[in-house]
Amino acid sequence: MLIHTYPSSVFVNDEWVGIDIDFAKAASAALFDGDPGKVKYEPTSTSDRFAKLKNGEIDLAGATTITMERDVKEKTTKQGFTFSTPMFHDRIQFVGKNNS
Repeated sequence: MLIHTYPSSVFVNDEWVGIDIDFAKAASAALFDGDPGKVKYEPTSTSDRFAKLKNGEIDLAGATTITMERDVKEKTTKQGFTFSTPMFHDRIQFVGKNNS
């Protein structure tokens, strides 16, 4: 199983760590008789992860925002992709100067 590891994973002490890595190990264990080690990590840019998914260079891409466009017809590959249920939720806030 190949997984895209950028941007939410980092290389520390000769080992990949991060939420994507934990998810990949869990997926590997579920798919390969409990073995979390059947994963090859493939550093990939956010701009080419969907192309690599489409052509089979990677099997999973972590830390990817679900959008309707990506679900139905991602703009660079013209193909829809399947997303897992969200692993974490985030939000964006705006900040401005307080004029009081």
